[in-house]
Amino acid sequence: MQNEAKSLLDTIEVTPEERQKIYESSNLLKIWQQTIDPVRKEELEKEIEQLLNQ
Repeated sequence: MQNEAKSLLDTIEVTPEERQKIYESSNLLKIWQQTIDPVRKEELEKEIEQLLNQ
């Protein structure tokens, strides 16, 4: 998935800051998908939402 995202980002114009936010969101999403603890999942959801709303 990250390779696909990188390939897509290479084809569109994004600033390095935007690119970093996209990678951070992707990494947090991967962690969220693997997390079983509901409290940690909720914390990750908030972090992802904050990144996307910036």
